[in-house]
Amino acid sequence: MTIEEFENCKKSFYDTTIADVLRAIDGGSQLGALTLSLISIDAIAMALSPKKMIGRGSSFDEFIEKYLSKVNLDYSTKIVEIRYIRNLLCHTYGHTKDTLNYKGKGKLHFSFSHELNRLKHLNLSKAKSGVNDYQFHIYVLNFVADLVTSCYIFFNEMESSLEKYGKVLDEWMEYRISIHKVDYKGRDYKSLHRLLGILDSKHSNSESFRMKLEEDLQQSLFA
Repeated sequence: MTIEEFENCKKSFYDTTIADVLRAIDGGSQLGALTLSLISIDAIAMALSPKKMIGRGSSFDEFIEKYLSKVNLDYSTKIVEIRYIRNLLCHTYGHTKDTLNYKGKGKLHFSFSHELNRLKHLNLSKAKSGVNDYQFHIYVLNFVADLVTSCYIFFNEMESSLEKYGKVLDEWMEYRISIHKVDYKGRDYKSLHRLLGILDSKHSNSESFRMKLEEDLQQSLFA
């Protein structure tokens, strides 16, 4: 895979996957943005082992462990709960057998909030509904910012060792769904979505990237 092909691969992913998350936020559908964000983890996790087609399950968990936890270490201890949210939002929009029998004792409830709150995001606390019930708190804009930052880290890692990962990325692109083939040559990331313009600039580290993205999301939400 050449560097030009790599850039096309990146832009294809951001355009068909991440940009849709941001479009959902633009349209006022924060829960829709969260659902698409969780599916996006499946989509990019497939790149870890595309031939096995295991974007779900173990690869979903692996991407959270390897990349989302670099953004916020709390993700590494909340993989099960995040997987339960994905199943809940993608399949039932209500409780599943896993959330009704959390830790074999009680229910796992979810609290979704639309504002940014890094201190409370991913908090797991006892719920008032029952002695063995728990409440898991997700702050959607924090989750979106963390997801995009984890993708930023992932692609930086791939680019730094393109000889090693190029073939795997080629296989991944073969398995990905594409509505139509697009040549992204000469296009900047801002053309995909205004908030992806952050990818057109250099950043000192992933933390500064995340903080800038959170700021942009906050401004976009209340513009």
